[in-house]
Amino acid sequence: MASPRESAPTREPIGEPAEEAGDFAPVVVHDPAEFVEAAGRLPRRLLVLRGERPVSPAELRRYCLALGGVLAFEAAAEIRTVRNDPTIPHSTAMSLAALPMHTDGTFLPRPPDRFMLSFVEVDEGGGGVSTLMPLARVLAEAPDPVIEALLTADFLFPRGYDDLSDAFVGPVLYRERDGLRIRWRSDDLWRPRVMADRGTDAAGAVDWLHAFLAETPPLTYAARPGETLLIPNTLMLHGRTALTPGSPRELLRVWVDGR
Repeated sequence: MASPRESAPTREPIGEPAEEAGDFAPVVVHDPAEFVEAAGRLPRRLLVLRGERPVSPAELRRYCLALGGVLAFEAAAEIRTVRNDPTIPHSTAMSLAALPMHTDGTFLPRPPDRFMLSFVEVDEGGGGVSTLMPLARVLAEAPDPVIEALLTADFLFPRGYDDLSDAFVGPVLYRERDGLRIRWRSDDLWRPRVMADRGTDAAGAVDWLHAFLAETPPLTYAARPGETLLIPNTLMLHGRTALTPGSPRELLRVWVDGR
C-alpha cells in the first residue's frame, strides 16, 4: 500500500497552528459555567478554559461531574498527574520524549469520548506543545482501501507493551450515531497488531496511518498555566512535542464519562 506522500503527491501539507485551523480552532472561554455550557453545546470541538491559576483536582472533578462523570478504569487513576519522572522508565507520558498522536484508553471496550488536561506548569523552553490531528483530516486523505480496512479488520489494542491480557480487539474506526470515531495507538515500539484482516490489507492500512501521522504537520496548541483543555478523544488524535531537559511541565488528566 502506498505511503501517504506517494498516494497523494500533489496535496499540500494540511497541518497548521490551531490559531489558524478554522473549524478545528479551540473555543476559548474564561468562566467555568460557560465552559460547562459550551461543552454541552459543542461536543465535537476542542475547548479551552483560560483561568488565572491552575485548577485543583477537586475543581477538575467537579467539571467532569457536570459533563457526565469521571471515567476511571482503576481507582488510583481517576485524576492522573503527568510530569517528567525518571523513576517510571516505561512511560512515554512521564518522560521527556515526544508523545505520538493517539487515542486515550484504546484498551477499553469504549474509549472515553472526551478528556481534560489541566495545566499546572508548562515547559518554558518551548517543549511539550500539544499536537492534534482531527479524524476528519485523516478521512479526507486516506485512500478508500485504508478506510475499509480500518473499519472492517480486527486489531489488538493492549494496555501495556508487555502484558497483552488487558486488551481490546476490534477495528480502528467505528461508527456512532454522529459519525465515525477512531481508536489509535502507534509508536516506535508498537503498532496495532492485525488479529483478523477480514479480506482487507489491514497491515498496509496500519502502515499508511502510522506514516500519515508521522509525516503530516499537526495542529498545535501551546497551553498556558491555569488552562484546562477539553479534547474530543475519539474525534481528534493528540500528542505532544518533546520536553526540554529539566522541564517543570505538569498537568492533571481526567477522562470524562459521557459526552
